[in-house]
Amino acid sequence: MHHDLNKVLAALGLNDEAGAAWRQNWALSEKSFVPDGVFFLNADFAAKACQTLKMTDEIKAAFLEALSMFKDNYPLQRLAWHCHFLAFHGTEEQTGNIGLWPMLPGQKGKAADMFYA
Repeated sequence: MHHDLNKVLAALGLNDEAGAAWRQNWALSEKSFVPDGVFFLNADFAAKACQTLKMTDEIKAAFLEALSMFKDNYPLQRLAWHCHFLAFHGTEEQTGNIGLWPMLPGQKGKAADMFYA
């Protein structure tokens, strides 16, 4: 399922200016995106990662609760995969722009604050 950046931005209530930091390599990350197949959005993976990082039960619960915002939300999954792709496979220039990535609009709920985590 193809999700071009403009459609993802519109679905998430973000404008084109917000998406500027993500435009580069969008098509490249699309090739490896699998809807409902983003490994780090899997509850078992997230729980094990929290345990490995020795997070408190409260923080672990917040992570697991935040996963619900991705269920059946392919635009949000696509954006999460792209951010992961840039952070782990991008150039130094791209990873240096992480601080410029916009927050998700507040209407997405309190879990939106957990998006980058």
